[in-house]
Amino acid sequence: MTRIIAATEQWVDATPAHLAKEFVARVSSDFWDGVDGVLKNKVPSVLDPCRDLMELTMLFREFRLAPSGFRRWSSIKEPNSLGEFKFGKLARRFPDQPLEGFRDVDAALTEYTEHSRTLHPQFPLTFPLELSREPANLPKGAVLPWALSMILEVLRHTHSALVEFGLWHSERFDPKAVDASRETDPALALDDADFETVHDWLERQATSKSNIPDALREAYEGIYRGGAKP
Repeated sequence: MTRIIAATEQWVDATPAHLAKEFVARVSSDFWDGVDGVLKNKVPSVLDPCRDLMELTMLFREFRLAPSGFRRWSSIKEPNSLGEFKFGKLARRFPDQPLEGFRDVDAALTEYTEHSRTLHPQFPLTFPLELSREPANLPKGAVLPWALSMILEVLRHTHSALVEFGLWHSERFDPKAVDASRETDPALALDDADFETVHDWLERQATSKSNIPDALREAYEGIYRGGAKP
């Protein structure tokens, strides 16, 4: 994934478009923030960037399917007013088009709600640590399975955001503006096969049978279910 991020950064350098570099920088920042949250065992620090990546994915999809949307979005004058660009509204638009990274609209909305739950100090909480935002106290044997599952979550949302960004950006940059003299690293050239490799790996992880003992899985999944003790 880090190679794909670096290749995307190189690509937008060579194919400039309004806010392209800033968008890619935000995706990259979300990715590394999520990884950092995993290393620090802080659930909110993983869920927050994943939520942001979901919002970016929907925005890129909207800009691609409705090109005038980018102009309207970038001309919003009222801070904190998303209006037509709220996640739920974007997810429900274009019902005949697939949602990158999600089975359907209901799945997207459910996951978005789950990723948003630590942002606001309000009930209901899934478990008390959501209010304090403290690290979960996991049994030693459950730490690695938890970390792997969280890393997988960060990778999945980063991949979806970059896929949608790439589809949108490839349609809007001006080929005449490409600087042919700019030096680029051929080893970082973007290839559809790179995205397919990551996608296939994520699909295998999602469908593979876990070899984690049931007791350990309960230890790190139980804290996310209502009524479970941290």
